[in-house]
Amino acid sequence: EAIKYYNLAYAKDPKKISVLNDVSRLYRQTKQYDQAIEATKKYLELSGENAKLSDLLRLGQTYVFAAQQDSLTAEKRAEYVKEGEAVLADVLAKDSTAYQALLYRARINIKNGNAPEELPKQYYEEAIKMMEGRDNITSAQIEAYRYLAFYSLQTDDFANTRLYVDKILAIQPENAFALQLDGALKSIGK
Repeated sequence: EAIKYYNLAYAKDPKKISVLNDVSRLYRQTKQYDQAIEATKKYLELSGENAKLSDLLRLGQTYVFAAQQDSLTAEKRAEYVKEGEAVLADVLAKDSTAYQALLYRARINIKNGNAPEELPKQYYEEAIKMMEGRDNITSAQIEAYRYLAFYSLQTDDFANTRLYVDKILAIQPENAFALQLDGALKSIGK
């Protein structure tokens, strides 16, 4: 209902492009990702040089959400991944320290959450390097270390599994995932 009124407000005064940003957020919240993508693209286009990098990053994140829908055909998922990768590469070209773009690139390339995949691993490793020395990014670090621990475990690389589990526990000592892996590693003498 709110989307309808925002669209009417924009139709009435197309100079108020901030309305497109609001519409995009509402579309995302209601999981209407194609509409969110189109609204964000239009907002970015009309904003021109005034567009913020965070808006472009949000577009990339929307592609991630869109690509993770269960009901997608392989072709549609591949389209979201390709377009999302291009947007996120653009973010990194504009700000080579935007570790969030690497996290989103990792996420969008996870095709099977039950099997280790090389491309997400590479992006998470790059993100970890980029996050070194930064404060207040605990959840981002844990996300990356968690995938890397999972990857290492699935490939029988117990030394790196231990390394990443220890890094998670150093950040968050009560992390259930890390504690479970820690117990499993200890049970096999690792």
